[in-house]
Amino acid sequence: MGERHRLSEEIAPELYRIEVPLPGNPLKSVNSYLIKGERPLIIDTALSRPDCREHLVGELASLGVDPKNADFFLTHRHGDHRGLVSFIAGADSKVYIGRGEIDFIKAHGYGERRIPDEAVRNGMPRDVMERMFTNPQGRPDPVSASLNYQPLGDGDMLKIGGFNFRGIETPGHTPGHLCLYEPEKKLLIAGDLLLPEISPNVSAWFNDGSPLNDFLASLQKILPLDVKLVLPGHRRPYRRFKGRARELIRHHHTRAREALRILADGMAQSAYRIASKMKWELDYPSWDDFPVVQRWFATGEALAHLRFLERAGKVRRETDGEDRYRLA
Repeated sequence: MGERHRLSEEIAPELYRIEVPLPGNPLKSVNSYLIKGERPLIIDTALSRPDCREHLVGELASLGVDPKNADFFLTHRHGDHRGLVSFIAGADSKVYIGRGEIDFIKAHGYGERRIPDEAVRNGMPRDVMERMFTNPQGRPDPVSASLNYQPLGDGDMLKIGGFNFRGIETPGHTPGHLCLYEPEKKLLIAGDLLLPEISPNVSAWFNDGSPLNDFLASLQKILPLDVKLVLPGHRRPYRRFKGRARELIRHHHTRAREALRILADGMAQSAYRIASKMKWELDYPSWDDFPVVQRWFATGEALAHLRFLERAGKVRRETDGEDRYRLA
């Protein structure tokens, strides 16, 4: 390994952001946060990759923290936020996570069992789907069944050092996504609910309801909070809390209208086909040039918008082994 560059900063007394690079991933990096208390709390980890582990553990050591002697809070179950916890947590480490995520994990594992059938049913060619699982970005992270999960929900308090956080359930990005709000310091640990510059992926692969409805409701739910600083899961902390929440709400309504325009020709189309016609902020010449993982994310997001429109009575679903949508 080459020299590891320092990518940590003190956000407030005893609160640090550690930026963990994700080489080759469009997200570029993920944020892990450290709160130094009598027993440190590490908020989110990175993918279960050796380079991520080397960087995160090295940065923690430079701040005087051994993760084996710390507890963890996971904003949600996605691999870039919980992938390393199985490898760096100690035998006595508590792993706080939203109650909804624990319920989902009990029902579906980490989702990988449903991926193949759901993807093919929504139009993804089986050979494309299978290639996704030969790509390190697409494989599920190994998970330890021995993790000491501690469920948190709406209103539950988590006191670390001088911080008194309140749990806020914010489903949508995942069914059990959870934010932490510190009302006195006006801090919001937002996970992937409120990202600056990029729109969090909202996919419908593992949710039989309408995750986009859930996501938009979560944004409306947090809007009344008094927040001076948002600590997101990716990119830098920022202060435009209400403005960014409203931008994301507008973005998803715009994308829903885009799906309706694609269906205006009257043909019934799969989510994969509709996704191929949508505009994505990815620098590739055509849909066929998209990496398979990005095609999977795009299709899952198109599906979430179609479920949203179906619930609104604007499209209807037809199925003959493959789900297709047309204007209602």
